Amino acid sequence: SAANYLKTEVNRRAYELLTTVPVRFDRRQAKFQALHVSPILRLSDEIDPATNERKLAQVRYSYFTQGAQTNVPFSELREWYEAQQVWDKLLYRDDFQLKAGLQAGDVVIYDNLKVLHARNGFSGPRHMAGVYLAAADLWHHLGQAKKAASN
Repeated sequence: SAANYLKTEVNRRAYELLTTVPVRFDRRQAKFQALHVSPILRLSDEIDPATNERKLAQVRYSYFTQGAQTNVPFSELREWYEAQQVWDKLLYRDDFQLKAGLQAGDVVIYDNLKVLHARNGFSGPRHMAGVYLAAADLWHHLGQAKKAASN
């Protein structure tokens, strides 16, 4: 993942800043508003046995909802923004992207907490629908469906 690559190959200090400094994300629409404050890379309490470090729980990144950084001392502000720039550059590298052309009827499922997603330009009409599922609910319902199918 890009986060692991940032930590192990590029700039561990940038990774530390992006996993510890909270950022304000404020999404406002005509009938909807959501405010969330979290580091760009949020770590879980679960330890990865291979590295003995906390696992990545969530990636939160949205340039159009991210507010100005106010959660670091002024003396560290430049370092935080430089860390974010390093992260930005990683995200635009081809080896950290999966590009797929979708056709009518295609379904894409991904973990919205760990996969950043966007779209490139398109032409012509399109209709896309999205749904959010809690992982625990999904696994519960799949288990119920499997049990019903075996009866």
